[in-house]
Amino acid sequence: ETKETISKTSRYSARLVAEDANGNEVDISQCRFTGLNENKVEVTVPVWVKRTVDLKYTLANVPAGISQNGLVKLSHNRITLVGEADTLDSIAATVGDLGTINFDRLLPENAEYTAELKVPTGVKILEGTTVTVTLGIDQFTTRTMSYTVRGLNDIELQNLPEGKTATVQQQKIDNIILCGSNAALRRLTANDLKLSADASSVTGNGAVRFPVRITVPNRSGVWVYYGADGANPYQVYGTLE
Repeated sequence: ETKETISKTSRYSARLVAEDANGNEVDISQCRFTGLNENKVEVTVPVWVKRTVDLKYTLANVPAGISQNGLVKLSHNRITLVGEADTLDSIAATVGDLGTINFDRLLPENAEYTAELKVPTGVKILEGTTVTVTLGIDQFTTRTMSYTVRGLNDIELQNLPEGKTATVQQQKIDNIILCGSNAALRRLTANDLKLSADASSVTGNGAVRFPVRITVPNRSGVWVYYGADGANPYQVYGTLE
């Protein structure tokens, strides 16, 4: 029965009526409905609005020599959200976030993939819930190498706790996957690799495993692949006393 214009979702108390087959109102004054007070119900009238949101992402570990300008292309750069104003205001900053594009976890064959947007209940995206992400690395390839660690001179050990000493055994790290152009990878040798380890991540004494980060600082456009699962496959064995 309210005649006001509303601009946001509102809740009203509404009177129940009954009609016959011809649409005429039927007298229900002598009727009682279980669980209702005075034959009224509470009615929520949703008001939906639109919000345009720019899609965003973060780049991580992009190797030197690869320009970030034009590196990432999206099937669409913005989305249109439809839903209640309060809900859209609370999610607008996050729903368009595609997350981090991390070169540590990228192979050239991953140059195009589909990102799924997380949409809360009660919200629609007019362009759909998926975005195609295309990276300018589709012409690159991979090469697998090995690196022999003879001792601490072959690895930069960082953040060694005060009073601690470390040694590294002679060992070979196999299956290091490098990504880049054919020309850059052909010129690559083991001497181009740089290994560093963070000793602060290791606890205890005695035999330890140091997680290793491998970079290629002197070769443009080359990066090391660390796998898709978030773990670090490259480690060296040593002692910490």
